[in-house]
Amino acid sequence: MAVAALSAPMAGSAIAADTLTGPADLPFAFEDGSYPNAEQIFTEKGIKLVRGDGNITLVDCDPTIKQIRVMAVKDESVNRQGTYCFASHARTGLLTLELDRVFAIDAGDQPLSAELTAEDGTSKTVTIAKDGYASVGEGQVGGSRSTLIEIRVTGPGETAPAPSGDATLAFTGKLTIGDSERMCTATLVDRDWVLTAKSCFADDPSVSNTVTAGVPKKKTTLTVGRTDLNTSGGHTTDVTKLVPHPDRDLVMARLARRATNVTPVALSATTPAAGEMLTFAGFGRTAGEWAPSKLHTGAFAVDTVEPSGVALTPSSPADATVCKGDAGAPLLRIENGKPALVALGSRSSQAGCLGSAAGADLRSWDTRTDDIRAWITATALRPQGDMTGDKIGDLTAVWDDSTLHSYPGLGTGQLGSQIPLIGGTTWSTIKHLTKGDFTGDGIADLMSIWGDGTLHYYRGKGDGTIDTQRVVTLGGDTWLPIRNIAAGDFNKDGVDDLITIWGDGTLHLYTGKGDGQLNNGITVSQGAATWLTVKHTAAGDFNKDGVADLMAIWGDGSLHLYTGKGDGQLNNGTTMIGGTTWSTIKHLTAGDYNKDGVADLKAVWNDGTLRYYSGKGDGTINTQIQVTVGGTTWGSVRQLA
Repeated sequence: MAVAALSAPMAGSAIAADTLTGPADLPFAFEDGSYPNAEQIFTEKGIKLVRGDGNITLVDCDPTIKQIRVMAVKDESVNRQGTYCFASHARTGLLTLELDRVFAIDAGDQPLSAELTAEDGTSKTVTIAKDGYASVGEGQVGGSRSTLIEIRVTGPGETAPAPSGDATLAFTGKLTIGDSERMCTATLVDRDWVLTAKSCFADDPSVSNTVTAGVPKKKTTLTVGRTDLNTSGGHTTDVTKLVPHPDRDLVMARLARRATNVTPVALSATTPAAGEMLTFAGFGRTAGEWAPSKLHTGAFAVDTVEPSGVALTPSSPADATVCKGDAGAPLLRIENGKPALVALGSRSSQAGCLGSAAGADLRSWDTRTDDIRAWITATALRPQGDMTGDKIGDLTAVWDDSTLHSYPGLGTGQLGSQIPLIGGTTWSTIKHLTKGDFTGDGIADLMSIWGDGTLHYYRGKGDGTIDTQRVVTLGGDTWLPIRNIAAGDFNKDGVDDLITIWGDGTLHLYTGKGDGQLNNGITVSQGAATWLTVKHTAAGDFNKDGVADLMAIWGDGSLHLYTGKGDGQLNNGTTMIGGTTWSTIKHLTAGDYNKDGVADLKAVWNDGTLRYYSGKGDGTINTQIQVTVGGTTWGSVRQLA
């Protein structure tokens, strides 16, 4: 955005957004990496600058400071100078170019690599250390005439400074797609998801703004949690999955690693109003910078409100412009004292942005998000116990014939037909079974303790079935004294953990590593060594705070909930409905069986029925509903998960 600094005030109380296409005369605002004013530079200085990530730029040579210096054979007939100097603005950088007859390169204060193409078409990459110098091409004895085609600053260079300044808008991040082929702003809406513009990923959004759901075509990296990209801290991770909105310039992008240290933005539900003042925050170009490291903001006025978007004009500063790289940037208002998302950047005139002509047309168009909060939250919903990929909890059971089956959830607490799983009748010696997402991929896996005391992990395939076993190395064959196991995300890192009651009555938590393996256990202080009288446990997020809680049926037949603190420890227990009637329960498990983001219970009673108790979201549960599948045959189940 073509503004000077992170200074514009937040005001107003409305929300804005953009239609699928928006005004056809406004280009999409993604950064394509094209070098600003490249044609003019070529005419004046005889060097062809093609594209990059904005972190390496051509500058005037200054003998008093360290710069990247490229020496070439001077040729006035093509305006080629003898020396070209470049500034490096970050610890890494990319610039592609075409400069003929290069014979030497001085790296300056950053290590770099340079790719050159010789007359015979062969390419060579030269690595140059910090403060290093290299003769290349004609500068070497017998060297051939060569063209410099790429410079990369390879870091790490100086240690990045610690974050500083206001972190209010730290939910705003930057996406880099491919080899800096596209760059956009993104907004953290959930610790596992960012929301950005679909046009950032479309092949040519001016022709078709279509993006295929699933893994991005090209490696995509997010940096979020810092308002200055050149500082340390925050969160950097790859994007593993795209979920495009069907008819708006919006796409949800799932993170490979959960952003546990960054607070997501709130989602506004208020429709924008003409004349309302809103704040736009982005990492796009400004009037003077190609790739600014600092987040910048501006105040914009809502001109018109359409069903899927809003038209905006700048208010403060009056010449602020949404530029390349601002696609996906949040448009915000203050609600309840905090920023709330009202729309995302999509299109703009880009007048006055670096590389674009100045002009009076400063319009921009943002995609509304106020009326699609349900889509955002449903997409970001983290499944609990889902083995089929539909975000509905499923059930697994070992029967008295020693076979293992899964039962897909229908979203109502009821179950579909059974799916036989691997292992045939070999499950007879299993002592304990639990289900959880031990890889953080959104699909539930199984974990079991066998009669020989070993712990095994079975990765869920996403179709209701599981892969063959893998031994959990932690603990070897010492797991036999375990009395109860359950799985849930007790440390809020996006990977489920194993919680166990040992034979001495203590409760222990083993956090998941994300690959089916476990970290060393920690003792859960709640309850000390009193857990031996617990008959059954089940884990899930019953109060919708993103942290797993523990349900436990005690020896007196009462059911208690122990909410998770987020660090692996538990709060004091609260008594659930049913008094002491839970004493006749044979098996207990938990999962989100109605797709509302809250854990529910399922229990097998001594009459052989399976009953479902939906979670209310406040840590309590509703009264029972009998599961019709299986009738009264569930009494024959040996293990339930």
